[in-house]
Amino acid sequence: LRKPQMRTVLASFLLLLAVCVHGLKAPSIKYSKLHKEALEVRRVFGETGILAVPEVPGYAAARAEALNASIRCLGAPEAASSLRLLHRSLRDGALRRSAATGTKGGVLLPLDVGCADFESKAEVLRALVQVA
Repeated sequence: LRKPQMRTVLASFLLLLAVCVHGLKAPSIKYSKLHKEALEVRRVFGETGILAVPEVPGYAAARAEALNASIRCLGAPEAASSLRLLHRSLRDGALRRSAATGTKGGVLLPLDVGCADFESKAEVLRALVQVA
């Protein structure tokens, strides 16, 4: 990352940390007003790099269904050896595993992890996130 990009990433991280630790509210614009508030969206992203988008139609239900399916599929002891998770080693030595999505060029892509129920519900959630 270049210096300006690094500053933006760091500022976004610090704001997210403040939101999580101190219970501060992230700037937000309701989903139904995103198109009407395009200038405000650009301003907020330019200043903070973070924006909450509440009230995305169908999101809460899709999130709950995907999480419940992940518990059923990914949480079963017998499933651990048969799942095909995406593994990435991070620079700090941490290992990240993903079962829901990968990205390519900013586009969210499905992963075939060997659990059809979870994959179908994750696809619905992924589509809602991509649209929002």
